Amino acid sequence: MKKVILASLLCFFSLLSQAQIVENLEYPSFHFGIRGAYTSNRAFFSGDGTSDSKIFGSLGLAMDFRIASIPLYLETGWYYMNKGWEGSEDCDYDGGYDTDNHSVIMPMLASYHLYLTDNMSIQPFAGPYIGYGVDRERFDYGLRTGIGWNLGRLYVNTGYDFGFEREGYRTGTYFCTVGFNFCGGY
Repeated sequence: MKKVILASLLCFFSLLSQAQIVENLEYPSFHFGIRGAYTSNRAFFSGDGTSDSKIFGSLGLAMDFRIASIPLYLETGWYYMNKGWEGSEDCDYDGGYDTDNHSVIMPMLASYHLYLTDNMSIQPFAGPYIGYGVDRERFDYGLRTGIGWNLGRLYVNTGYDFGFEREGYRTGTYFCTVGFNFCGGY
């Protein structure tokens, strides 16, 4: 995972160094849209065990608001995401090897929009998230980081949720999202 994060950061800084920032652009004050995602979730136990990844779909609504004269945005939304996992014999947890945890997730992210053209931007983001697992009636919280790309109303991103440890385990979720912005921006 450290290699993936390092490669993502190197890619971002490479793009940043080559980017031609658009001058005299009026930055959009907000965006609002729908998002669909592929997620891969796993659990890390306080002992030596790690679960196998479990793949799910995700759906949500997202919005961001510009909070400065520069293109710095506060991004939030509501997402349905399953934070379950599949376990092997050495990581049996909570009475089962195959768990579901249908959750509602709300991130609170800072996002900087680096405009390459007047309707295309690269958007690194980071910040906390909180979730509530309906199946297990538990809160989940942690840090989310990633990078997005916007072209007109089309939005794509990838990132990772680093869950904080609680009750003997923590979750880690990789996600890849595709979305459409209904209003705001272009």
